[in-house]
Amino acid sequence: MASVSDPVGQHEIASRLGVPPGTVHQWRKRGLLPEPDYPSVSGWPAWEWPVIEAWARRTGRLAPAAGASPTAAPKRSATGCKHPVNRRIGDYCGACKRVVGGGA
Repeated sequence: MASVSDPVGQHEIASRLGVPPGTVHQWRKRGLLPEPDYPSVSGWPAWEWPVIEAWARRTGRLAPAAGASPTAAPKRSATGCKHPVNRRIGDYCGACKRVVGGGA
């Protein structure tokens, strides 16, 4: 049985991960996303969803799969955000949809 392809672009990734499209663009610009599986689909890069899903789970941008080891989940930093792009207290995290750190 052949595997089913599920290519996604930046907007589909944003929608599936619940972040603004600009966040996905910044992840790519900063080299955080895996290399595209398809360099140009109608002029835009595209990825296979399983590749992005695995990356998102590994980096804490998507909850671990059901049954996954609880130790596989990333630990929160001193700012209270599990997303590595947020390094300073007071930064806005698009994935958490809040300003990180600063107590309570």
